[in-house]
Amino acid sequence: MKDLIVSNETKLLPTSSHPLLAYQKKKGTKRLINFLIIFLITVTFFCSLAIINGVYYQNWDSKIVVKISQFLPLPVVIMNNNVVYLRDYFKELSAINIFYQQQYPDQTLPQENLRMQVLTKLIEETIIKNVAAKLNIAVTNDDLLLETNKIKELAPNQDLDSLTMTAFGWNFQDFSERVLKYEILVNKLNDYFSTDQTYQAQKQQLINDIYNQVTNGEDFNNYAENLGWYTDEQISPIILEKLQQLAVGQISEIFELTNGYYILQLNNKLALSDGTNSYEIKQIFVNKYNLSDYLQAERQKLKIFRFINI
Repeated sequence: MKDLIVSNETKLLPTSSHPLLAYQKKKGTKRLINFLIIFLITVTFFCSLAIINGVYYQNWDSKIVVKISQFLPLPVVIMNNNVVYLRDYFKELSAINIFYQQQYPDQTLPQENLRMQVLTKLIEETIIKNVAAKLNIAVTNDDLLLETNKIKELAPNQDLDSLTMTAFGWNFQDFSERVLKYEILVNKLNDYFSTDQTYQAQKQQLINDIYNQVTNGEDFNNYAENLGWYTDEQISPIILEKLQQLAVGQISEIFELTNGYYILQLNNKLALSDGTNSYEIKQIFVNKYNLSDYLQAERQKLKIFRFINI
């Protein structure tokens, strides 16, 4: 009997505090947490796949998808070391849709064409920003102020934020950054390329080669554009002076104007009753080297990977 008596000092451990039960409870909680983590990862993974499929292949552009794109760095284009992100694509697409709806309210907008237009613009913007940085060409605050003042002169007593919000869905600060700054940069680069003799030498060589060929027997029509008939009053003084030096069928020498290099051919000439003349003109024109030429050359060098299905 004595052995069966439990001392008052001996106390049974509470059930919940038993080491084995506590361990099992802790193990169960851990399993539940692991399960929840795996479940959330799985759901997130498949949701991401669905969103990526919808965006890249189904052209999803709902408000939810646009919102998600602001947080997920999803690319639409990768060019060498440059990335065009989905959030920028959606922002431009929204703006251009708003703009065209304002301009053509009764027309159905061709979304496929607009998407391609936006994508092309974003690719060009990336190339332009890179070449500007390479040439140390930048847009200053004074440049932006000058363009802003021009807009204010055209729209006096109007709130600029309201104007740009109506036209593009952007406030004026966004408009300045996305439109004004870009246009100023394009103009500066055009000025640079049009005056740089290294680049212009390529076009000068091209017009010289053409001139040598047409003056040595090759058909002028192989390179020329037929401009049709123009009277004295319709022709600029510089061109008129060149034409008056030519006999019918004769080809002018190369001459340069601000936009490029010209060769004229006087195809026919008629004297009018008022004492003036009418001229049938053909021309060969080679534009001066400009930003478009540079962009075309750069695109050929780039490896462009497009993820979105237009």
